Amino acid sequence: MQRLDTFRTGAGEGAPRTVEDPVLALSFVLFSPPAPALQLDIAPVELCRRAPLVAIVEVTDVEVRWAEGPRGDLETRYAVHVAEVLRGEAPDSVELVARGGTLPSGLRQWVEDEPQLEVDRRYLALLKPTADGYRVMGGPLGLFEPDARAALAGCL
Repeated sequence: MQRLDTFRTGAGEGAPRTVEDPVLALSFVLFSPPAPALQLDIAPVELCRRAPLVAIVEVTDVEVRWAEGPRGDLETRYAVHVAEVLRGEAPDSVELVARGGTLPSGLRQWVEDEPQLEVDRRYLALLKPTADGYRVMGGPLGLFEPDARAALAGCL
């Protein structure tokens, strides 16, 4: 019989690993994130057609911080210069928000299907406005090299 303060993980060859700390074991059960939404396979042109804003952007700064609200997640906020608007309207600079990130202390939260952008790099981005900034539509599927206009010609 398994002790209540032991959380077993893994299966297969060898002995299962255990977590002996009951608080840690309970936290795995209680605070696991909900199942992620499925990333649908969608053609880049179709994703582009659905995007309210298509622009060439350059990331100028990045900040990872605790998100506001009860969930206690990390969020990455990218300061972005809008170099060229290809469709839609946008100010000269916007803030892109992505779930997850790595704090300077090394604490990291990785969220599948969230884009990870690099400072001083340009992207052709498919963006949608939200209450707290802009998000990349389709996660990493909504980011392209700046010279990818030909691939999206059907929506620009």
